[in-house]
Amino acid sequence: MFQNTPLGNLYPVWEIYETNTESPIRWSLYHEKNPDLLKQTSFSHTASFLSVALPVLWRLAKYANYDIFLLIYAISRHDVPEWLRNIDVHGPRKTEKDDLAEYEAFHEKIRHLPKDLYKIEERAYLLQFAAKCPEIFPTQAKEVMRRLKETNPSDVLAFPALESWEYAFYGYHVYKKHNYPVTLTHVLRTELFKLQKSAATLPGFREEIFTHEYEEWVLKFLEEHKDVPEGREYFKEHYVGAEK
Repeated sequence: MFQNTPLGNLYPVWEIYETNTESPIRWSLYHEKNPDLLKQTSFSHTASFLSVALPVLWRLAKYANYDIFLLIYAISRHDVPEWLRNIDVHGPRKTEKDDLAEYEAFHEKIRHLPKDLYKIEERAYLLQFAAKCPEIFPTQAKEVMRRLKETNPSDVLAFPALESWEYAFYGYHVYKKHNYPVTLTHVLRTELFKLQKSAATLPGFREEIFTHEYEEWVLKFLEEHKDVPEGREYFKEHYVGAEK
């Protein structure tokens, strides 16, 4: 292979998007309850996340000095390890050890890239963890996250805010198509406080993403579906013996 050409250098990255794109299935616990729901893969999630992030990022750009390129890059890479490993851990049960395993899978895939390309790949991937900067990560990765918090504080906060907002799209889809409110109810209960906090602190987030009208709709929806069991109760067979 032409190792020192763009073809040779970037082939491992290209290969990611042509390998195992039909798994893993996200929201799998909900599928066990209702097999007719849309089977969203980690690959299709990345594409759909980008499809809604691009227009709102264009709008957000006028409110602050967001690094739009970095945010788009981060969205395109953030779940790559899920299909590299063929594993998607249900959100409420995901631990820092799972996050580390995914980072290691991503690192293994990109470690042979030229130094400048490796740097931007790692920086974009780690943006999703920078706000928390998990102690369990390698020293080099933690240094990248610390620098991101210093140089790109708005982007560090914007990525998880966008992710919290995007989760509702799948829940809304299965509610609209199947009259199945459980996924959306669980998502909104989990993400509401994060969205409210982001709307209060991130420039443009209230005006363009978590608007007052949307927040009113969310609160009304949650009230109308207050009898939906909490996740641990709804999936109790999966939580027996699990650490709290």
